[in-house]
Amino acid sequence: MRYGHCVNPCQAALCWGLLGGLLGIVTPLQADPVPAHVSPLQAIELIFNNQTAGLLASTNALKAQLAQQGIELNAYNLDAPEPLRQALNANLPADPTQAKKIVLQRLYQDGLPALRERYQAAYQAHSKAVQYGLERFPAWVFNHGEAVIYGDGDLTSALQRFHQSLGGR
Repeated sequence: MRYGHCVNPCQAALCWGLLGGLLGIVTPLQADPVPAHVSPLQAIELIFNNQTAGLLASTNALKAQLAQQGIELNAYNLDAPEPLRQALNANLPADPTQAKKIVLQRLYQDGLPALRERYQAAYQAHSKAVQYGLERFPAWVFNHGEAVIYGDGDLTSALQRFHQSLGGR
């Protein structure tokens, strides 16, 4: 039995919990079966930039609820590298030799492993965008690239669109 556009009872609980009030769903719905190649919802990734950073607060509020349902939620900011660039370039002298020396000191002050970790974390959104071939932002990525919802500013709405797309295939 299908539970609305959800493919298992765990997802149905998530749908009803997050979308129930929005959609008025109070009982299981019959729907067309989801194709076999569509996996149960396991992961959601939000790729955003500072212009859409407001999404993060509402997304973080739902993270614990999603985790209880066995769904991983991660958010990645495309503008995360900017503070690193600003810190490196702050108050540099006009002399290129002195500036280079200061930048190198700043880069390596915590050691190479820490430097690598900071930059990998800062550029993770860019890596995800390339990995999934994303074209616009914000982008909600479901099940590690199985589906993408572009431009939606709300997780509840993106979930609704995701579940609708499952029923429409």
